[in-house]
Amino acid sequence: MDRCHQKLVFLAAAFALSSGTVRAADEYQIDGSHTYPLFAINHAGLSTLHGRFDNTSGSFVLDREGNKSRVEAVIRVDSLNSGHAGRDKILLSDKFFDAARFPEMRYASSKVSLNSATTASVEGELSLHGVTRPVKLDVQHLACAIHPLFRVWACGFDAYATIKRSDFGMTAYLPNLVGDEVTIEIAVEARRVDAPKPGGR
Repeated sequence: MDRCHQKLVFLAAAFALSSGTVRAADEYQIDGSHTYPLFAINHAGLSTLHGRFDNTSGSFVLDREGNKSRVEAVIRVDSLNSGHAGRDKILLSDKFFDAARFPEMRYASSKVSLNSATTASVEGELSLHGVTRPVKLDVQHLACAIHPLFRVWACGFDAYATIKRSDFGMTAYLPNLVGDEVTIEIAVEARRVDAPKPGGR
């Protein structure tokens, strides 16, 4: 091994030691500025309506060597954004989400199965519109690395699920105007809780 190569290996090792490493079980705080729950639902049998929620918080534990992995998330219902203010007002009314009475939705895992280095299955309960029901998440693209901007350990993943809004008591305009089946995609980024939090975007 030449001196240049030795120096590169030494620098990489020093950086890893100074930044920390991914341990058996690490807790991560969800970064709300890079986490977006997205939804899609059929509209009038003609098109697909898309929307998102802009305020999400929570945490997860990633345990690759045991069974301590878990996920907890809170989504502010009034952060809904479907791209049209008038439609958002209707969706937040008592016809749909009834945000005045139910300002938050919550998800808490009961079991997390790590299927591979990059995939997982999460069983848990979703509390929405005053109703709590089991919902399974299919996790894809799970990745952990030193964040290139913040220089701390971070993880991210995409989670997918399908629910029926009628299961949560949201039945307005069924069955013809607004569909029942809702496709959910959640893009998540998070940073390890014991890592420093420098400024950045």
